[in-house]
Amino acid sequence: MISVEDENDNAPQFEYTRYEGRVKEHAVAGTEVALDNHILAKDIDTGSNALFTISLIGEGSQFFTVDQKTGRLYLSQHAVLDREKKDIYNLRLVARDKGNLSSEALLKIKIEDINDHRPKFIEAKVSSIDGVDMSRSEIEATSILVLLKNQSYPNTKKFSKTHSLLPTVFVPENIATGMIFLKVTASDEDIGDNGKITYGIVSETYIPHAGHPLTKPYLKNHFDIHPSTGEISVAAYLPAQTEFRLNITATDAGGLSTFIVAPIFVNDVNDNAPVFEKSSYEFRIPEGVYDDLVVGQVTATDADFGENGNISYSILQKREDFSQMPLSITKDGSILIQGELDRELKGVYSFRVLAQDNGPLNNRLRATVDVDIKVLDINDNAPTFYNYDLTLTMKKSELIDKQPTEPDESVTVPVYYTSVVENSNIGGPIGKVFANDSDLTTNGNGVFLFSIKKRKSQKDLFVIDSKEGIVTALGPLDYEDQPMHNITIVAYDLGGPSMSSTALMIVNVVDVPELTPEENPSPMFAHRYYELEVEENCAVPLELLALNVSDEHRDKLYNMKFSIAPNEHNEYFTVDHYNGSLYLVTSPDREQIEELTVTVRVDKISRRGKTLQMIYPLGPESLNNLAPNEVKIIVRVLDANDNGPRFIGNGR
Repeated sequence: MISVEDENDNAPQFEYTRYEGRVKEHAVAGTEVALDNHILAKDIDTGSNALFTISLIGEGSQFFTVDQKTGRLYLSQHAVLDREKKDIYNLRLVARDKGNLSSEALLKIKIEDINDHRPKFIEAKVSSIDGVDMSRSEIEATSILVLLKNQSYPNTKKFSKTHSLLPTVFVPENIATGMIFLKVTASDEDIGDNGKITYGIVSETYIPHAGHPLTKPYLKNHFDIHPSTGEISVAAYLPAQTEFRLNITATDAGGLSTFIVAPIFVNDVNDNAPVFEKSSYEFRIPEGVYDDLVVGQVTATDADFGENGNISYSILQKREDFSQMPLSITKDGSILIQGELDRELKGVYSFRVLAQDNGPLNNRLRATVDVDIKVLDINDNAPTFYNYDLTLTMKKSELIDKQPTEPDESVTVPVYYTSVVENSNIGGPIGKVFANDSDLTTNGNGVFLFSIKKRKSQKDLFVIDSKEGIVTALGPLDYEDQPMHNITIVAYDLGGPSMSSTALMIVNVVDVPELTPEENPSPMFAHRYYELEVEENCAVPLELLALNVSDEHRDKLYNMKFSIAPNEHNEYFTVDHYNGSLYLVTSPDREQIEELTVTVRVDKISRRGKTLQMIYPLGPESLNNLAPNEVKIIVRVLDANDNGPRFIGNGR
């Protein structure tokens, strides 16, 4: 028997040419690497030639060790595995016998991820919406990439492990609900579910403006964030000039999270016009002269803030009123009077006040309010005579009795001339004076009365109707006794203190020679009595008729003057002094007066003085006491359908 001794001519051989294993990162020493197949080799030599060892070579081989008996793979004492640094180790397995014969196989070890990294916020992108912006000064202090208005602002500062602060984001108060204005992005170095990030808002802090007191429960859902994309949108109305602080979290599937605070400031938008406290204003002030007196104040408010809520006032007035408005307005809406207010010239100043905010020039909002300043009457005007014949300048002593110590000043007075036939028209009107008072009547300042200021040396020959101004002779006037009378008439108002004016009425007494009936002249007018009809509300002036003198007196017309005798209806008529045409100058209202009476007379124009003389003395009276030189006209007012039916009583 021949024994063949073994020669070490065979290298150990691995069962497989490739092996794969898996182990989690940060596993401790001694942790077994999970292999798809145990690492086993075989040497067909015998004896000591069949003995071999298995070793690892390659980068990181020191982190692993092979159990020579079992073929299991374990982490060595030096193992430091971090998947984020190296996720695969490609090694070679070497089986070597004592004869230095060897073979190799490949070993691929995959480092499995564990959730050992928190998400990190890396980017904030601001939407390109009008009014949305970010504080440039704060960008440098942040640790993330900021994308703003298509520009990037990278930053190299280190990010806090769990918390950071974004620059303040500015949004307009009128930003629409649902509008995305900011997007935050976080990353996670882990993979799989460990690297899957979910975004959320864990808290919302509301910092109200002083003008927005927290009077009702605060809503915590002004903002939403998309859990997958990190897009932040508006969820509710945002009060102006307030600040929110959003605590935003990025959480991975393993529960690791990072927070970032997003300060959001809501900028005021000029979307509120000023509002006046009242729909209109009325102020009252007595007439007089003032130097920047505050007559009243208008007040408007604006719900906006800053310059958007800062109001300026101005007065709007019509172009034609520019020179008539002694008014100005201050910054706080106080209306000042500078100059003279005369109620008789202008009783009410009506204008508008403009309240305008100081927002952007292209978006300033305004409001207006009507303002009336009523000028209150004071008794600063005496009654004024009118319709007089002329004015005379005379000494005060010629009008009234004065005290010896009073200076005898010269005064200019209006003069009324009238004439009356002696011994006639007893108790009837001989003349009338006219006056008005421009003060207000409702307070008595513009209400006035007439009186006769009789001198001690004068007899009581005349009286005057205190309201109408009609002067009446108390008895017969005798030409031979006194051919002319001067009557001093005072018009005084009822204001306090009372103011008055003085006029003079000169009454010429016309001499009437004593004539026999045969010498009594014939009537001057062809017809001495007329009755006419006119419709109420007729257009005026309206010529009623031409008064003709009789044939025997027609050749004396050049030396005659027509006039209207004093009468309560005189204001309705006027007569042409030279041709005798009678006109209606005031349109009558039948519901007020149904019949008008007027007496027209014709007198000879005297060349000896400036008074009027009758052409003929008065003879026996006829036709209701008409003088020969007078004609009477009755005007009846016809009804026009100018009043609608009207219920009376309680309608039953």
